[in-house]
Amino acid sequence: PNREKPIPKTNTKSLISIFTSQVTMKFLFSGLAHQPSLRHEEETHKMKDILSNDTTIKEILPQVTRDDVTVKVAASGLERVSCYDIRNKIFVKEQNFPYEWDVDGRDEDAIHLLAHDTRTGRPMGTIRLLLDENRVVTIQRVSVLKEFRSLGVGRKLIEFCVEHMKSIRVPKAVMSAQTHATRFYGSMGFNVPAGCDEYMYENIPHIDMEQDFVY
Repeated sequence: PNREKPIPKTNTKSLISIFTSQVTMKFLFSGLAHQPSLRHEEETHKMKDILSNDTTIKEILPQVTRDDVTVKVAASGLERVSCYDIRNKIFVKEQNFPYEWDVDGRDEDAIHLLAHDTRTGRPMGTIRLLLDENRVVTIQRVSVLKEFRSLGVGRKLIEFCVEHMKSIRVPKAVMSAQTHATRFYGSMGFNVPAGCDEYMYENIPHIDMEQDFVY
């Protein structure tokens, strides 16, 4: 999870440009065009109703391996709901973050990445990305469902972010990381800024991390 810092609002179109090398503009806009035009309050209530339903259908599905993990931009409404559902399970139910913290009104300004099982389509993990006026990307809501945490899902999500940020020459990426994950993020080029100390957020130790991209 990420400590919330003021991030100037940005246009979703500028964020979409980050990923055009992976997903065509036609696909992205056709998916986004079908998003319901609801005010944030209405969207929040609707999403809360969806996520409060704990009914699950138990199916016999093939075992998932590392080779079955695919990361994509969540462009359709259903894919975005999958991202919100993962976040709700991890942050709200597992880590006891307030629901209002997760559904904070910034999702419409963000790009959401979804990791899924290539064969079955089962959602595995997600990340939210926000771009500020200086084109600095803030990585937030990094979350992987418990049953998939040994498959390198988080690494594939971060690698997807980094490669595409480099491809469009983003100068920097920042995040507020849970301290137990600093070695994981460090292995992919993130570091703790000089003079940055650990802090508590929602009773969980966090620390700021960043990665500069030099071209």
